[in-house]
Amino acid sequence: MALEKFHYTTPAGVKVILPKFASLPFGVMRKVRKEGEAESMFAIIEELADPKALEQLDKMNMIEIRDLFAAWMEDSKVTLGESKAS
Repeated sequence: MALEKFHYTTPAGVKVILPKFASLPFGVMRKVRKEGEAESMFAIIEELADPKALEQLDKMNMIEIRDLFAAWMEDSKVTLGESKAS
């Protein structure tokens, strides 16, 4: 099953493609359920981002990463620990 994708371009023009936050596999969320928010985000990104996306993410500063994560969750109208009502 193909996951829907979230497309994001940083102010520096770096394009990052991730699965939509609301469509993350349950198994990934289950694995990080007891972690803090920061550790959960690292684990999710490391599990789901392809190597090219990880390379781009590693070059971003913390403000850019914060903005990316905020846009990623806003796109699906969810945050860590919440699920989208059907």
